[in-house]
Amino acid sequence: MYFDEDKGEHGGYRRLKGDTVGLYVVVGNTTPIDVNVADGDITLNASDIQIGAVELKDGETENRLTIEVDGTKYALYVQSESLAQESTLAGVALESGGNLDTIAGKDFATQTTLETVATEVKTPDRTVDTIIDNATFNATVEGSAISMIGYRHLMITSVLGAKTDTPTYTVSLQVQDSNDNWITYDTLPTLSTGSETQVETYYDIPADTVRVVATLASTTSFADVTLEVTRMN
Repeated sequence: MYFDEDKGEHGGYRRLKGDTVGLYVVVGNTTPIDVNVADGDITLNASDIQIGAVELKDGETENRLTIEVDGTKYALYVQSESLAQESTLAGVALESGGNLDTIAGKDFATQTTLETVATEVKTPDRTVDTIIDNATFNATVEGSAISMIGYRHLMITSVLGAKTDTPTYTVSLQVQDSNDNWITYDTLPTLSTGSETQVETYYDIPADTVRVVATLASTTSFADVTLEVTRMN
């Protein structure tokens, strides 16, 4: 999960340095729950808080936090599949090639100083997921679920080789709802001539999980097909 850097409705971002920023955890629109500090991690006691329900805010201004260390912006995300029973929030570097070893801040409820919140880089500036890897496309392909946590934008790239007979190739972007159903978010124009390329970019994807489906219609196949999804910030 990433935290907005917009200077609009969220009021900009704050630097998390020293002991000047108070943190607390907001779960949806409910009352903030306590943050316990153990072994340098932020630990939550919650029955079943799902990914995407947790955000960190400045205790005074209600601004969402972007963490900035030596000019590099960082964010926080939910490390496990849920926050049931002592799961932790881990720091994630969005723009750094190295490790984020120490973030100094202060717990809003206990005034305890937080250090060494993050230990490793998990989310690079962009990640490429290959759905079809230079292969013959002769049947519909449903891509695996792709997590958008830590990313805002997405680009779909298709490269088709020569066709045999009269196949058609159509890519759709699907998002997963709260009941784990797949809903079509957008369908790209159908390709049918072969030896062509298609690129489409989506901004501010409104879902934590997406997948891409490449549908084959009509007859036979395309050669040397590559389908990639690039997650970006």
